Amino acid sequence: MVWDDIHEHWPHLRGVVRRRWTLLTDDDMVAIDGHRSHMVDVVVERYRCPRAVAAAQVDQLAPALVSVVLRVQALGAPMPWPGVADALAQRRAST
Repeated sequence: MVWDDIHEHWPHLRGVVRRRWTLLTDDDMVAIDGHRSHMVDVVVERYRCPRAVAAAQVDQLAPALVSVVLRVQALGAPMPWPGVADALAQRRAST
């Protein structure tokens, strides 16, 4: 269920992922498309880390991505809402 939500709202969560892994490109974001296995593959490729490390990092980020979706839905804002992930991530970082 978590990854279904991430996939559904992927265009609006890409900024959060790019802040976590700054070496990822726009093409990487398209390839990932909100799928866990694709994200793990891309992180392994870009950062040359073991698959287990990449998988753990991806799994660590997933709740934050879902949290962004849930917070927006709780505010009653329609999804998709362009830039919402970026705005909420910046707000969280400033508090």
